[in-house]
Order: sequence, then structure tokens, then C-alpha cells
Amino acid sequence: MRRNFISIPRARFVLSVSCALMLWVVTFTLSSGVRCNNTIGISFESNEDTLESRTHQYASKVPKYVCSHGEAPWHTLDLKLELETFYHFYASRPGGDNIGGGAFFHYFAIWCTVRALKPETIIESGIHNGVGSWLIRQAAENSRMILISPEDPQVYRDDHNDTEYFTAKAFTDFASIDWQSVMPSFASRARTLILFDDHQAGTVRLRQARQLGFGHVMFDDNYISGYGDNLSVKMICEPATQHLILGYNKSFLMLDNFGRTKHEVSAEWYLSKRTEFLEDIEIYAEFPPTWEMDPPGSTLLQIFGHR
Repeated sequence: MRRNFISIPRARFVLSVSCALMLWVVTFTLSSGVRCNNTIGISFESNEDTLESRTHQYASKVPKYVCSHGEAPWHTLDLKLELETFYHFYASRPGGDNIGGGAFFHYFAIWCTVRALKPETIIESGIHNGVGSWLIRQAAENSRMILISPEDPQVYRDDHNDTEYFTAKAFTDFASIDWQSVMPSFASRARTLILFDDHQAGTVRLRQARQLGFGHVMFDDNYISGYGDNLSVKMICEPATQHLILGYNKSFLMLDNFGRTKHEVSAEWYLSKRTEFLEDIEIYAEFPPTWEMDPPGSTLLQIFGHR
């Protein structure tokens, strides 16, 4: 999945959305074999009648799946050099395979976003075992960290003096925290990066973050249409979703809270959320693929559906 970057007018709000899904496959130039096309999704450098070429023929009929507004924060980084540095830390991470949590591509995108933005504070909503928190600490040694999750992390707990946990009995949802007490300075909020990996509707989280004056946000669960357990910002942003919803003018199912909340919404509702989304952002970007898929996307399901 991609990490996406959004910045909001008036509040300099930047949304970085995580690339946990395979969305990262469909954006930027890859090495030989697969090449991203800016207008149609994916193209393959083969004229043979293979499954890959047939996939391209199908994908070429669908509007592009990658969203972009403004310049991504990581454009200032040498990503290849960052990859070498990141791998050194990733190889020594606690927790092993971190089942049910983030993995290499998720964390590399977070790493680069943190290193590029150099946030004063990092808020992580949904920390699982704390492996991501450990990697974030390696990328931001001096940043304040605020960690939110229904359960205590079992692998890593940050021990910096200014780190604050809202977990277990002290758990409070991001939207319900008394931010006036926790972070009264709006200038500090504008220099804060929020990492949402809590499977709540990204569109809702984005609006909450902006109203509270936060400057940068990153989503780990930025699903494309037809997948996932919540209404992601990508579903609001991507042209493919607009084509499907507005082209057929039909209602669709809005999911939230790990898919536990479900209700039908209209095309008009979708349009209102898209207008709201565009009002809330200044920059939106999706983190590029780290390397070529192997094999280079044999089916659309592999390309668009899998983590």
C-alpha cells in the first residue's frame, strides 16, 4: 500500500498515507518489465499475448489509480541511500515477523516520511506490538511521541521522558483526547505527524485532524475501492472510484471501524466528501514502489488487491 502525503490550506496540513496495500505498484517508474503510466494505471513492456499483456489491456480502460496533489515531502531525500540506512535498522528490529502488524514496505515509507518532515511530535494511533514505534524512534531520536491503542504493546515500549501512552486502561480514542491539555500549542500541532493505523475511516480521521489543527497525517490502511474495512481517503481521491460511482450513479457501502459499521451512501454524499477532502488538503502523495514486483503483476488482483 502507498503512503500518501496531504497538506491542508490555512493549517499547512500534510497527509501522508501509508502504502500497506499494493497501491504502491501502480505509481512510479519501476525497473525493466513494469512501467507506470500516468493516465491509465499499469503498462507492460511486452507485446506477447501473455496474462500480463491482457492485464494491461484491461487496466488501460480504467482511470488511473494513483492520486497526487502537490509535491511529496520525501522528494528531498535520496531514497536509495535511505533504503540502505533503513535496512540496517529494520534487520535489527525487535519482534521478528510482527504478525498482524506492519512490514518492510510499510515501515520504509514511514521512515522516509519521518526523516523528510522531521516532526516535532509524532502521534501513532494503532501501535499493535510497538515494532513500528521502535522504528519511528530510530528515525526520530528527539521527537516527542504520543501512542494510542486499546492494548499495551507487547514488544517495545518507548521510555523517553516526554513519551505519553494512551493504551489499555488509559486508552482514549484520538478524537476524544483532550488535546488542549496534551498539546495546547497550535504551532506544535502544525509541526506534528500523525500515523493512523487504526482502521477507522480515513475521511473521518482527516477531518478530525484538520479541525484540531494538526499539520501532517499518514494512513497505513489507504485502500483502493472494493477492498479494506474503512472508507479511505484514496477512495475519495482516486479517479477510478469517481468513475465507478458517478458513472453509474449508484449508492455504495460505506465502511468504518474495522468494517463493523456499514451503511449505504449516495453518489451525492460521495461528491460532498470529495469536496470536503479537497478543502482539507494542500498536498497529497503516495509513496513510490521500492522495487519491481516479482513477477510483475500477473493479475489485477495481485496488482490492486493484495498487501
